Amino acid sequence: MMIEIASQGGFAGLPATAPPKTVEVETLEQPMRERVCEAFAPDNLRRLSETAEGPGADRLTYEITVEGDAGRDTFTVPEGALPPEMLDMIDDL
Repeated sequence: MMIEIASQGGFAGLPATAPPKTVEVETLEQPMRERVCEAFAPDNLRRLSETAEGPGADRLTYEITVEGDAGRDTFTVPEGALPPEMLDMIDDL
């Protein structure tokens, strides 16, 4: 499974400066691999994107693409919809 994470928005409307991240999940060590597969499963991302609150001031919006055996899916998720542990994972990847 491959995950690509891009962000936009941020403080005072300034664009986020971090380049997109691409992670080949199979290269991660256990237990990080299991945690990432669970957190970034398409069903979980779909649920987060559908129940997400609207964009807010100084918040990031993440565009997360997951590619695997079942195909390629892209989800747009506001920062406020992501649990803190997922935000930490994004920082760690």
